[in-house]
Amino acid sequence: MHFFIKNIISRALLIFFALFSIQILFFLILEDIFIFTIFPEKVYFLNFYIINIIVTACTILIILFILNKKFSDKKIEVNIQVKDLNKIIKIVILITFLGIILSLIAKFFLYGDKLIHHFIIQKDIHISCIFTSIRNFWIANTTLISENSNKLFLYNLFSPLGTLFLNFYFILIFLYLSFETKLSKKLKFISVFTIFISVLIYSVIVGSKNILFNTFSFSLCCLILNFIFKNLNFTKIFFTILICIYSILIVFVFQVTRTSCSSVDQPEYSTEIEFENKTKDLNVNNKTKDLNINKEIQQEGNIKKTGRYILEKKNYNSKVLALFGKNDYFSNVTLNHTLWYLLTGKKNGDYILYNIERPKIGSVIIAKSLNIISRDFGKQILPVKVEWLKSWGGISFLHLLWYDFYFFGVPIFLILFVSLIFFASKLKPKTSNFGVINFLCIAYIMLIFFYVFVQFFNWYALETINSRFIFFNFLVFIIITYKRLNKNNAKNIQN
Repeated sequence: MHFFIKNIISRALLIFFALFSIQILFFLILEDIFIFTIFPEKVYFLNFYIINIIVTACTILIILFILNKKFSDKKIEVNIQVKDLNKIIKIVILITFLGIILSLIAKFFLYGDKLIHHFIIQKDIHISCIFTSIRNFWIANTTLISENSNKLFLYNLFSPLGTLFLNFYFILIFLYLSFETKLSKKLKFISVFTIFISVLIYSVIVGSKNILFNTFSFSLCCLILNFIFKNLNFTKIFFTILICIYSILIVFVFQVTRTSCSSVDQPEYSTEIEFENKTKDLNVNNKTKDLNINKEIQQEGNIKKTGRYILEKKNYNSKVLALFGKNDYFSNVTLNHTLWYLLTGKKNGDYILYNIERPKIGSVIIAKSLNIISRDFGKQILPVKVEWLKSWGGISFLHLLWYDFYFFGVPIFLILFVSLIFFASKLKPKTSNFGVINFLCIAYIMLIFFYVFVQFFNWYALETINSRFIFFNFLVFIIITYKRLNKNNAKNIQN
C-alpha cells in the first residue's frame, strides 16, 4: 500500500465536508420528529448551521489551494511483513481476552453477589431490570464493597487492568480493517469473534450504551480511513455494517428492557410519565392554576438534578412526519427516550447558543482536553469555566467550538488536523520500513479527528467512557510496533 500526503488530506477534507452536511441534516430531522422542545416557541438555528457550512467550505478550499501551490507532495510506502502482522494481531487478541477475564472477575467482586441475591435467590427484582441494575451497580462502584478490604483491593487491582486490556479490541478493529487482505481465514475468524464477544461483554458489564456508540464510531472512522487511503473492499464495508447492526441491536435491547423495567411498578408507564420531571405543562387554567404552579416550582427544582432546561411538548406538527402522512408525534416511550438521548448534546448546545452570551475567547475545549489526562486521578489540570449550569449529558462539540472560538472554531479544528498530518509525514523513524510508522502516526491523528467529528452533535467524544483508553492503547501499540520493527531491522543488518 502507498499513498501521497496531498491526496489523503484532500480526500479527508472533502469527506469531512460531505459528512458534516449530512450530520446537520440528520440531527435536524431527529429534532423535528422528537415530541419535545426546549423553547416555548419555534426556534430555528438554520443561520448557525448555514454559516458553519459556508465557513467550513471556504476553509477547505483555502487549505486545498495552499496545498497545491505551496507544498511538494510526498509518497509513503507501507509494507509490513505478514509474519510480523500475524504476531502483532495474535498478541492483541491475547491481551483483549486477558482484559475480558480480568474485567469479569473485577465486576463479580463488585456486584456479583448482589446479582445472585436479587435475581436468583430472592427473585425480588424483575429480570427485565437486570441491565438497569448492573448500570446502577457500576455507577455506585467501590461504595458497594467499601467495607470489605479484600474485595476492594482485588477490584482496584483487576478493574483498571481489565478495562485497559479489554479496550485493545479497538486496536483489533483497526488492524482487521486496515490489513484484512493479508490475514488467513482462521485469523480473520478469530479476530472478528474476539471483537464481537468483547463488545457484548464490555457493554453489558458496565451497562453503558456509550461503549456501543464508541465502537460504531471507531469502526466507521476506520472505514473512512480505508476509503481515504484507497484500501477499501466489500469485506471491510460488510464488517462495518455488521458492527453497526450489532451495536444498534444491543442498544435496542438495553432500551426495550429499560422500558419493560419501568413498566413493572408502573402499568401506565408512557412517554408522559417518563418525561414528567423534565417537562412543563403550558395548559394552565383557573381550576388547575395552583396545581400547575406548584408542579412548575417542583420542576424548576428538578432542573438542578436532571438538566438546566425544561422540555415542553410541541404545539406544532412535524414537517418530516407530515411528508409521510403522519399528523401526530411518536408516542412510543422507548423511541422517545432514545431520541432524547441522541439529541441531548444538540439541545444543550442550542441552549447556550440561544441563552448564553459567549466570551470573546473561551477555553472550554482546551481545559477539557487537558483534564482528560488527569480525570482518572480526580484532578483538574485546568478549571472548566462556563457561564451556565452543568446539565445532564454532554454538549455538542460543534457548539463548544462556537463558544470558544466563534465561527473560527471549525477552521481551527481543520487547520490543526492538517498541520499534524504534515508533521507525522515528516517523521523519519530509524527503521528500514519507516513508512509503516508514518502510516500508523497519520492514521492515529486521523482516527482522533474523525472520532471526534462522527460524534460532533453529541458531545466531546474524547471525554466519553473508555475513549481515552482507546487512544492511549493505540499510542502504546504504535510505540511497541516501532520497537519491534527497529529490532527486526537491526537483526537484518547483522545478518
